[in-house]
Amino acid sequence: MISTQQIQERRRDELLRRQLGPQLLSAIADPKITDILVNEDGRAWFEAHGKGMFEAGFSVPASQVESLIGTVAAALGTVADADQVHTAGGAAAMSGDAQAGPGALHAD
Repeated sequence: MISTQQIQERRRDELLRRQLGPQLLSAIADPKITDILVNEDGRAWFEAHGKGMFEAGFSVPASQVESLIGTVAAALGTVADADQVHTAGGAAAMSGDAQAGPGALHAD
């Protein structure tokens, strides 16, 4: 029998996958990418081992960034606001798997 906690975790993980979308999910799956950043103008940037920082070639709407930050913060048992928008280890924490992806999701 599946516990209430397991059901909640599955729902949260599915919510995160929908909020991330295919481009960010692909970056998370890439073991070379260590960081994902989104500038105020919505442009996405990646940092990767051996490549440094580079523009990802797509933008992320502010509403999507806010939703992601809120979901990750809630999963980590905290609240994200204007003073606290960095969620280090967020993607891995959501999946419960340290191999799941980048070390950070930022909204700069």
